[in-house]
Amino acid sequence: MVKNLVAVFSTLIGLAGLMLSYAGHRQKVRQEAQEAQEAQETARRAEELRRIERDREQEQEARALREEAREQRERAASARREWERLQASMIGGHIALSPSSLNDNWVVPQVVIHNGSNQPVRDVRVFFQGEVIHELPLVGTGHEYLPQPPAHTQEERYRRQVTVEFTDVAGIRWRRDGYGALQRARQGTEGQEIWEAPETPVIESALRPSDLTDAGHQMQHAPARMPETPPQGPPTGPLSGPSAPPAPSAPYGGGAPAGGGGAPARRHVGLLRLAVVLVSLALIAGGVWSLIHH
Repeated sequence: MVKNLVAVFSTLIGLAGLMLSYAGHRQKVRQEAQEAQEAQETARRAEELRRIERDREQEQEARALREEAREQRERAASARREWERLQASMIGGHIALSPSSLNDNWVVPQVVIHNGSNQPVRDVRVFFQGEVIHELPLVGTGHEYLPQPPAHTQEERYRRQVTVEFTDVAGIRWRRDGYGALQRARQGTEGQEIWEAPETPVIESALRPSDLTDAGHQMQHAPARMPETPPQGPPTGPLSGPSAPPAPSAPYGGGAPAGGGGAPARRHVGLLRLAVVLVSLALIAGGVWSLIHH
């Protein structure tokens, strides 16, 4: 009777050991699956950070290229406008006063149109105190003298009451007053001349025609630089450094410690589980054998 109880008790203990071993195996499988899922999530987040960093670097590179292109266009436009007003800056008019031979209190004024460029200007109109006093189809290089009626004045202001309108060799219409202000005209919607804001005359220009050609050629034919693809690996740049958030090694606080420190513990647990299974099987076999033979 005692042997039978011992056999039954041994069989129950063996079955309990097998059940515990099976439950431990299930727990291990679930833990490994969770760790694999967490590792995949970590890799996905790291890849997402790398993608965001690549997109940010490419956007910064594209923004820099757009800014460089805009600056090139502005420099080329500024150089072209300076070149366009180069000849106009050499055209002007003023009144020269000569003493009258008939009366010491009177002067003989002359409107002097000077063209310091090496090209003529056309469709010249000369204004004095807002009224047209002369119209010339063409004014060559040098000076053009236009006599005026005698006047009873010596004021400097009188000498500057001359405005000259002309069209340069590029076909641009200009206006230059006695004080040196330079304006260009543009065509309005109804064909009338609209004078733009005054521009600074070119006193001394270092520009050459080839400068404008080279600037336009560089803008039109320069190969566009494509953003370089950053090397694959941990993100660098704005997201790196002391202020960057550390890359998560194990989301939600899980995962195995780095460096493989959990490998010996897992190996010991596996050996212990195998020993429990073998002992359980031995107890079950012994119990069954005892029940059969008694």
